[in-house]
Amino acid sequence: MLATTHRHTVLETTACELFEQAGNSFQRGECHRSRVLATRALRLFEAESGSNHPDVANVRNLLGQIATELGDNATAREQHARAVRITRRWQSHPDVARIFAQAVCQLANAEINLGHFDQARATALGGLKIARRTLGRDDPDVASLHNVIGIAGKYSARFAEARRHYLRALTILEQQLGGGHADLASIYHNLGGLEHAAGNFAVGESFARTAVVIRRAALGPNHPHVIADECALAGVLDGLGRFEESLPIYRRALRYWRRRHGAEHYEIAVNLNNLAAIHHARGRLALAERLYQRALKMKRRLLGDQHPDVGLTLHNVAVLADDRGNRRAAEAAITEALRIFQSACGAAHPHTLDAHRLHEQLHATR
Repeated sequence: MLATTHRHTVLETTACELFEQAGNSFQRGECHRSRVLATRALRLFEAESGSNHPDVANVRNLLGQIATELGDNATAREQHARAVRITRRWQSHPDVARIFAQAVCQLANAEINLGHFDQARATALGGLKIARRTLGRDDPDVASLHNVIGIAGKYSARFAEARRHYLRALTILEQQLGGGHADLASIYHNLGGLEHAAGNFAVGESFARTAVVIRRAALGPNHPHVIADECALAGVLDGLGRFEESLPIYRRALRYWRRRHGAEHYEIAVNLNNLAAIHHARGRLALAERLYQRALKMKRRLLGDQHPDVGLTLHNVAVLADDRGNRRAAEAAITEALRIFQSACGAAHPHTLDAHRLHEQLHATR
């Protein structure tokens, strides 16, 4: 909904219609069309009301979501940051307070996608304090802020904090939306991811399966969020060594993301990495190496060289290189991975500790 509800000019009416069409296109997965429509709406709103109006912030939030879907996290961060700056000054208006909370949540999410976990946590905590005051402690947009704090906590090894915020988000959404709502699946998805990161795979499987069941019932089997939920479940199954169950999930997802986004997208890189890990575990080392290298190149292009997802694939490359007797390549890959994890995740994160152990083992066996 736009912040201003009473429209008087043809320009405003046209802008509202374009914004609605852009939102509908985005929901259908038509990201490029949605971006064109939203950009046109933005220009009209700015021409009519100036660049600091809440309607402009609302459109920028949509443009940021589109950028996130297309894998352009830097643009997403810029759009959401501008929306936050605009709406911060209008918070006495209840509709704008909601746009502000949504903008902060999306900004923190973009910062997470860029690997800036401490900044994302600070952004979301600051927004949470304001949103609880303006919207109430049990509002669904407050739940979204709790959720994004949990995501930042997972990546920065604040597992207990992350779990508290996820569970608080789950309680709010269950109260406000009911037990079968698709938004609950996001929390169960993230709880599964948290337990996966902490190495509690059996607990993670229960959460991940619940996410798939809820979202599939609400949205059908071919929605992108359902595909993402299935991939999260597959990652937990990998941790349990149940590759015969996870392999078809990754193959289906890879076909789906290629049809949806073309040859290069973050989700494609993730699935290539995960397929490589299965082939590695099954002894198909040459195929695993090809897939790891494709995933690594794609992640570097999409995320930059300092993102922990790049570190994860580098860690896998190092293990594979060691298994193939290429000690020099293994040492180079794990040294880079360790540096990334120490910088992005901190010394206590399991990713850092795992990389440090492998780094020490490789140097000890020279």
